[in-house]
Amino acid sequence: MNVLPLLPDETIYSFLARLRVYSGSYNHRSASLLWFEQYGLSLDQKLATHLAYFSAQTNFPVEQLLNEHTYYPLFSLAGHEPKKLKKVMLTGPSYRLGNYAKISQSGLKALSKDKYCLSCIEADKEKYGVAYWHLSHQFTGIQSCHIHNTLLICTPPSSRVYSLPPQAISSSDAPASDLQRFFTSYVLEVNESAKSQKRNDLLLDKNNLNALVRQKGFMSNDSISMQCLIAAISNITVRLFNNDVFTEHVVRNLIRKPYYACHPLKLILFRFALEQLPDIAAQEHLQLLKPIDKDKKREKQCLLLLQGGELNFTEIARRISCSIGYVIKLAKQENIAYLKRTQFISADTEKRILMRLVKGDARDVIAREEQVSVSSVEKICGEHYQLSEWRQYLRALGKRDKYRIEMRSVLKKHSFSTRAEIKTMYPACYMWLYKYDTQWLYLHLPPASYRSK
Repeated sequence: MNVLPLLPDETIYSFLARLRVYSGSYNHRSASLLWFEQYGLSLDQKLATHLAYFSAQTNFPVEQLLNEHTYYPLFSLAGHEPKKLKKVMLTGPSYRLGNYAKISQSGLKALSKDKYCLSCIEADKEKYGVAYWHLSHQFTGIQSCHIHNTLLICTPPSSRVYSLPPQAISSSDAPASDLQRFFTSYVLEVNESAKSQKRNDLLLDKNNLNALVRQKGFMSNDSISMQCLIAAISNITVRLFNNDVFTEHVVRNLIRKPYYACHPLKLILFRFALEQLPDIAAQEHLQLLKPIDKDKKREKQCLLLLQGGELNFTEIARRISCSIGYVIKLAKQENIAYLKRTQFISADTEKRILMRLVKGDARDVIAREEQVSVSSVEKICGEHYQLSEWRQYLRALGKRDKYRIEMRSVLKKHSFSTRAEIKTMYPACYMWLYKYDTQWLYLHLPPASYRSK
């Protein structure tokens, strides 16, 4: 089928928008059905699906579409299953694209918008007669045009309504900061390199990454100054996006796991931020490593909860979104007393725990009084044949005695009530006894009343 040519650096979304505008004969849904065999297909500016059918319709080579008009090279670096990502982009289904490309993990939804450059619009109109969406502007986190070094204009994405950027402009360009320009160039260089290099050779070779972290002064032997490292990197990301991207969990995985699957922005930004820092940054540039306000706020919240003494470490860590180790470390720093669990359970302790389990004591009570973890108590319980069943039987006996006492009190209080009335007033007690202690219940209930027909 004879179609328009793909313009340099044009996204698939932009190409479809041009086709729809120039044809003027079908709407957005019909356009996606004709070119992608999907009615109302949602197209992302960075990635696209059903490219095999699109290639057959337009005679554009599949590899050209993937490498020159989508960010497949970058996203194949980030995922642990690049072959599956490629298969989804070629044949679908679209709903799997987010999982394999890790699109939802960027944490920067505000930056994942459609973007255009005012100067590029004028240049495109002069050269091609129409302004179109440039792929180099669309990657999450890119905020400047690499050609004109100006800030990009952001618009809300419309993935199902294929439209071109504004063709008439009334405002002027604003210059981008040096850091924004450096980051844009860095991303585009990585994307070009990703077309021919393997993932580890390019970004995540563990030895090279560790060497870089060590060079910047954040690693000695195999120990990493994690708080200093995160503070320094956060300083860069906040300057770029007015937002923080990294958590301790992500940073540790990026360093320790060569095939850690995440959004490519995190891979690239982590390496970029490290390279922006001067060597031995931990010693010579302490101003970068001061805890940010968020860390101070978290520390203050943690101290208040620790001093309250009402919550355990697990609950404190959950409430302030940190690790249990962080809570323990803070407690030690502030000399806040806390219960230390027994590291090794002796034979005498195990015997006491077993006897209390047989008696039916609660597991959390046993763990607290014996200074061991609840999981250790559960492990001992599981190692003894039918001990769990015995404890269930003891709990059932306890419930039976409780409900029998309650039912006797009810029958004494409502001596003239019928069975139906008693059941309505005390449903939980009545139904438990009816289900598990029927003989006793019927022996003590008032006689059944029969209505005359």
